[in-house]
Amino acid sequence: LRNADIGGLSDPFVKVRLGNRVLHTTKRIDNTLNPIWTTETNSLFLITDTMDEFFHSGYAVTFEVIDYDVLGKNAILGFARVPQGVLLKATGSRLEFPLEEIKNRRKSAGT
Repeated sequence: LRNADIGGLSDPFVKVRLGNRVLHTTKRIDNTLNPIWTTETNSLFLITDTMDEFFHSGYAVTFEVIDYDVLGKNAILGFARVPQGVLLKATGSRLEFPLEEIKNRRKSAGT
């Protein structure tokens, strides 16, 4: 991740979205440029949609990585869009996706 704070690090957390709907928000991991989200950081979540609702929605699942700021606005550090077909074929092993950066680096990370 890029550093987003004065101290040269970031305090990232992730919002998982399906379209405009937020499915999950992780806890933040303070002072790091290499966060790893696990069950200990509240990263595991269940999607409560039916399979038909989820896979026929037409949306990719978007993972927004956001830097938490005590003062000022949170900043989106980047995002990864994962097509639903990739999730359908997943075997349960770890998946990694490159982050796309936001062109406007201080874009607000609202709801």
